[in-house]
Amino acid sequence: MDNNIIIDNLLMLDGRTRMLSRIPDGKGVMLPASACRCFIALAQAKEQVLSQEQLMDVGWRHSGVEVTDNSVRVMITKIRRALIALEVNDSVQLIAVTRSGYRLIVRTEQPDITRRTTSASNPLHVSTGLVSRHVSAYRAHRFLRRRLAAGAAGLVLGSCLAAAVSWLLAIKPTPINYVRWHGAETPPQTEVWVPGNISPDKQRVVQTLQLYRQYAINKNGDINPEHARYLYITTGGASPDLGLIACVAPLRDSENNCESYSFKYR
Repeated sequence: MDNNIIIDNLLMLDGRTRMLSRIPDGKGVMLPASACRCFIALAQAKEQVLSQEQLMDVGWRHSGVEVTDNSVRVMITKIRRALIALEVNDSVQLIAVTRSGYRLIVRTEQPDITRRTTSASNPLHVSTGLVSRHVSAYRAHRFLRRRLAAGAAGLVLGSCLAAAVSWLLAIKPTPINYVRWHGAETPPQTEVWVPGNISPDKQRVVQTLQLYRQYAINKNGDINPEHARYLYITTGGASPDLGLIACVAPLRDSENNCESYSFKYR
């Protein structure tokens, strides 16, 4: 990644160092490799929408790594946090487009426009009372339409919510109890956990960790601080895929900052 991207003379992204900097004062934030590649693609798209599949191809698949939609969402969150840290999130925004993908919007301030209306420049005179009555009638009609639309939406939402609750109550998830795994292949400053209800295949666990290290290792030979410290191996059974969940904090039921990885042999 040798591309250097400049956005509206406000931000510069060095594709080699992955440093996103604020041009006026040089304040910078380092992006993870996948976020850097996706940010460059979004900037070069010039406010066009990039789908999740396109972002997966740019951020991971070109390196031979297969990920899920959740990894894209985590990557988008990291870019947004970088924009907030640089205090440019009002001018440069990463917008989610429903059922389409994401696009990068650069907003520039527009000058205030003052409307001048005088009787000399406007020969058409309308009674103020008549205008007020028409405006009031229009507002009342618009209010009624909004109330009817809100009522219909409430009925639809209530039906969907009831169906979702019934579906959730019918599901009985099987909890997975992870146990700590110790091995020489464990990356430094990292904890490795494996499912406790099955006997882990050491060779497959080692292969999974080796593939993850190849992806997450930085130029100094260590795991990048932006990457996770808690690795939960999901490799198991007869599946040929090797996978893990990488989390910044220990895995919990909510508020997880995790990415899931699936490695395939080609």
